[in-house]
Amino acid sequence: VVPDRPGSAPVPAVLASVVGEVRASDPSGQAVVARIGTVLPVGSQLCTEADSYATVRLAATGGGSHDDLYLSASSCVKVKVSMGASAGSAGRQSRVDLTAGSLSVRAGEVPGEVVIDTPSGLATGTGGGFRVHLEEQRTRLEATDAIVAVIGSGREQVVEAGFGTRVAAGRAPEKPHALLLPGTPAFPDEGTALLEPVFAWLPVERALGYQLEFSSAPDFSEIVWSEEVDGTAYTPELLFLPFRVRGLWWRVASFDRTGFLGRASEPRSLTFPAGIGP
Repeated sequence: VVPDRPGSAPVPAVLASVVGEVRASDPSGQAVVARIGTVLPVGSQLCTEADSYATVRLAATGGGSHDDLYLSASSCVKVKVSMGASAGSAGRQSRVDLTAGSLSVRAGEVPGEVVIDTPSGLATGTGGGFRVHLEEQRTRLEATDAIVAVIGSGREQVVEAGFGTRVAAGRAPEKPHALLLPGTPAFPDEGTALLEPVFAWLPVERALGYQLEFSSAPDFSEIVWSEEVDGTAYTPELLFLPFRVRGLWWRVASFDRTGFLGRASEPRSLTFPAGIGP
């Protein structure tokens, strides 16, 4: 009998960030409290409500390596595999079912295998850096930072970074589609005090619209708000933030006319006016 490698036993998934209304259930379907640190064993499900977001940390190792999945609003996943490996190795494996909405896989410093199953097919990559969206009859994938393989009806399509594809149930993935360039933030400047919530960016050629994201962490592991905007400016009536956030960062990405979302811009940080903030 050959023993398992150290750290190769299943590692429970953990809820790493929660914003808004998030629902979780254990493998038996019993509801559990969804809060930071909640353990999600294999078979657990997690869903975000409207205007709510969550980060699931999978396949963690003692060396700090892990795979992060960011759930958008109105999204649901089911944990299927969460396998860690010895500290610092690349032997991690994560697998989830995406049953509603969309998610993003963080680009990892130490690559781990991540597989996203959908009703139309599956996406798999070893470096993270991709998004998966459920559309009405198809699955849309965008490879923003690394190569991703998309498999549908037994046929595989390799998608290079900077390209996207779609796959419908019972059909092979479509030919890769070039994504738009990142948007360029114009206002406010880096490190500006947030006196009023006015945001602007430079237009991107062929963009139909833009997605603006805010996070309380510089690596966008704690997304607190996301908004689709038609033009190149955004001024919300109110901007609510979680209590005692350590900071605020924002970035923008561009939609093309076929619905593909390009890579996000480099984030810009904001500071709080004197006497406000944590």
